[in-house]
Amino acid sequence: MQSVQGEEKAVYDRFSAAYAQYLKGQQPVLDAMAADHKAEALALLTKPELTQLNKDAADALQQRVSASISVTAGTPASAAQRQAPGRQA
Repeated sequence: MQSVQGEEKAVYDRFSAAYAQYLKGQQPVLDAMAADHKAEALALLTKPELTQLNKDAADALQQRVSASISVTAGTPASAAQRQAPGRQA
């Protein structure tokens, strides 16, 4: 069984990787906006791949927050606590 610190590091690593991929996916959006190509930027921003990267990063962050809350409270996070409000597993 992993220690709390090991679990926190694993969750942080997952968030960091997901967020880095999301930022990488955002660069073409930023480039299109800088070139005043608004329609292209919107199309890029709403691509399913970028939406999924955003969801992955948000889910990892929510897991990290839930883990922190459970450690502070001294109890393991329940499945309901780990699931972000409005998100389905």
